[in-house]
Amino acid sequence: MSSRVLAEQGDDGEVKYSLWTLIKFIASFNKNEWPFMMLGLLFNIIAGAGQPVQGIFFAKAITSLSQPLYLGAKIRHDVDFWASMYLMLGFVQLIAMYTQGISLAICSERLVHRARDLAFRHFLRQDIAFFDKDENSTGALTSFLSTESTHLSALSGATLGVILSCTSTIVVAVCVSLAIGWKLALVCMCALPVILGTGYLRFKILAKFTATAQTAYKKSAGYACEHTNAIRTVVSLMIEDEIYKEYRAQLDAQLKQSLKSNLRNSTFYAASQSMMFLAIALGFWYGGNLISKGEYTLFQFFLVYSEIIFGTQSAGTVFSFAGDMSKARNAANELRKLFDRQPTIDPWSTDGKKVDDIEGHVEFRDVHFRYPTRPDVPVLRGLNITIKPGQYVALVGSSGCGKSTTIALMERFYDPLAGGVFVDGNEISSLQLNEYRSHIALVSQEPTLYQGTIKENILLGLGGTNKSDDLVSDERIIQACKDANIYDFIISLP
Repeated sequence: MSSRVLAEQGDDGEVKYSLWTLIKFIASFNKNEWPFMMLGLLFNIIAGAGQPVQGIFFAKAITSLSQPLYLGAKIRHDVDFWASMYLMLGFVQLIAMYTQGISLAICSERLVHRARDLAFRHFLRQDIAFFDKDENSTGALTSFLSTESTHLSALSGATLGVILSCTSTIVVAVCVSLAIGWKLALVCMCALPVILGTGYLRFKILAKFTATAQTAYKKSAGYACEHTNAIRTVVSLMIEDEIYKEYRAQLDAQLKQSLKSNLRNSTFYAASQSMMFLAIALGFWYGGNLISKGEYTLFQFFLVYSEIIFGTQSAGTVFSFAGDMSKARNAANELRKLFDRQPTIDPWSTDGKKVDDIEGHVEFRDVHFRYPTRPDVPVLRGLNITIKPGQYVALVGSSGCGKSTTIALMERFYDPLAGGVFVDGNEISSLQLNEYRSHIALVSQEPTLYQGTIKENILLGLGGTNKSDDLVSDERIIQACKDANIYDFIISLP
């Protein structure tokens, strides 16, 4: 079955994947760390079983202390023994918690590393239309790499460890209490469904809120990033106050939604936590009746009572991480959508006709085009132009008439809606994309210099500095600088 079958379309048109699909997707990032995962899972179970085991020790210690005073020597011996059992349990818990913490931390860090690495790689794969959308602004994509990928650690790191540990505590505690005293266990367990139900509702509300907040903060982050990059323009126009007010207005709008959501979340969290005291009250009341009738011994009462109390506390603890889990789910959903998105113009594709050499005969035949983000605004309407090899052509016109669009279509940043762009008689959409682009040199209106040396910037596009060093000698680089009339300027730099 295709993974796409396990996704559904939301009311807002957003693709939503099932929780199980997302868990398997994130688990695939840690498939190389499965020994660490298994080790962490094993010691998580051991750590989780520590609470129910100490419940047995607690019941035994109370029973020992309740013996008649004339058995002072036996009381001393029994108390010393169960105290040593507590000490032994402490050492076991120390080893278990340390081992599972290290194991899951390794998995978590490698998961985040791979998520960021592959997310950035998929960003580079997307077509230009992807980056034209408001939700894919520089600020939004940077925020995704720095923040959203970190949230994935809740599905693999310390949060996952606590969830697994609490789950094993609940299972062991319920099994032990039912085996020792099923009557009292069933009465005390009546609070568990309420705790789990309110916790699940809180998780659902937080997941929905997190998705909404993520969209809102992406927008504000993109707004801040855009104006920070253009800070010279902002300062020269003296619009700092207007920019600040708009950014603050976006944050204030999100703040109102956050307060409403936090009110509902706090209500459910308070309900789930207060239910533990319901279990305590019922345990004392019904357990006292059973002891007074002689059905249960003091040991049975304290054992079942302590097991269920520890179990309910663990149940409440699980959903205290609802916020982290909801953030992780939304981050996983966004990452999966990115991985599943197939760009219309795919630079990874090796399909198409090989391009060995290009003479340079360019022709636009009845080209019609509209930008995907502005489908109602026609930019090119039946453009016909022929450019011969070696010919110089200037495109002149008012702003918005399609000059830059014509160059973008030649680079195949976009495909025309109708008509075609031909080079040497071949429509460029039939050519192998990267090979075709390797024959084009484009100097944009605002050239970009990347971090690194001048040499590294000059050699960009030749497969990396190390590979370029083998292909291009320093003499050729110097000659290229002289031909571009920038050699003297470079030499004058410190």
